[in-house]
Amino acid sequence: MSTNMDLIEFEESSAEEPDSEGTWAISYGDMITLLLGFFVLFFSFDPSQTKQAGVTQAIIQAISTNVEKNSSERSPAALSKFSSSREGIDEVTIEKLGAKAYQVGAKVLVEFPGVSFFDSGETSLTLQGRAALEKFVVKYLPYAGGHNLSIMAYTDPKPVIASAKRKFQDNLELSALRSVSAMRRLQHSGLPLDTMRISGYGVSEFNESEKGQLPEHLKKSDLHALHRKVLLVISPRGTI
Repeated sequence: MSTNMDLIEFEESSAEEPDSEGTWAISYGDMITLLLGFFVLFFSFDPSQTKQAGVTQAIIQAISTNVEKNSSERSPAALSKFSSSREGIDEVTIEKLGAKAYQVGAKVLVEFPGVSFFDSGETSLTLQGRAALEKFVVKYLPYAGGHNLSIMAYTDPKPVIASAKRKFQDNLELSALRSVSAMRRLQHSGLPLDTMRISGYGVSEFNESEKGQLPEHLKKSDLHALHRKVLLVISPRGTI
């Protein structure tokens, strides 16, 4: 009889005990979930991107001490070739050196409104063009080791007349030779040759805003002066 009573008491006490194993299993599952979440965050965080973003902003600040964000300003036509999409573009106006820079990710496109880099049909830089590139190098040189600089040169809309006396036979070849001249000036000013890339883009696309940027002495004599330009693209080493 006592044995039966002991069995009943044991079953009752067992029923009253909490399911410690089940509680422990739930806590373990929560811990695994937290660990998985931690590893997802850890591996998705790329400190190099954060560092590069800081370097990109430092380059912009180095080029100009007066930086103004202007989202309403129209991007130059070259920007559409530089980036397949304009979504997420942060446009930054750089007023020092008469330059503008458009940031796309870690890259920066620099143009020089109001600067005519070449005389008509010539491959040698104008004094104004040389001065603009030399001033740029002074500010950019500290960052040159970690970046590549692409040089994009253009011609005005006037078609080149092929001649045996000329080194170029069309506008594309003329723009390519102009990019070489710009690269040599940058190299002479101190930029390492192995950090630069050149490309000729042929005829520059017309931009209505350029009309107001022409100096008075060019408005009647040379309406296409600003089409003969050079654009620079700064990109981190290792990017395409």
